[in-house]
Amino acid sequence: MKDKNNSTPILNIGTSSLLIIFVIPCLAVFAALALSSAKSDLEFSKDLAKRKSAYYNASYRAEEIAGEIDSLLAQGKSPEECSAEVKVSGDTADYEVMIDDSRKLLISLRISGSSFEIQKWQTVALKEWEDNDTLNLIEID
Repeated sequence: MKDKNNSTPILNIGTSSLLIIFVIPCLAVFAALALSSAKSDLEFSKDLAKRKSAYYNASYRAEEIAGEIDSLLAQGKSPEECSAEVKVSGDTADYEVMIDDSRKLLISLRISGSSFEIQKWQTVALKEWEDNDTLNLIEID
């Protein structure tokens, strides 16, 4: 006859197996989600860096033009003699600098004697903004 004290409990083996079967897929799903999130963050960061770099380059060019206008005014010349296309009307001088194919900087200077004051330094979109707040989760034919 068998001794009841020597039998191995089946419940202990099943509990650890169920725990492993549940934990491993959970870790795999969390790893996949973390990888996907990191990849999208990297793409967003690259795009943002590209846009900021384009803006700062255009801003630098606009400051160079403003410096050239300042030199011309100090010499008693008109801002229209600037190497960039500057439109003068009355006591204002306006010019623009392209940032990229979808944005530009508009600059307006108010001229007073041999100096100027910046009236406007504005980023303007060249394309109409389109709202796209839809999210296609399931395509149904």
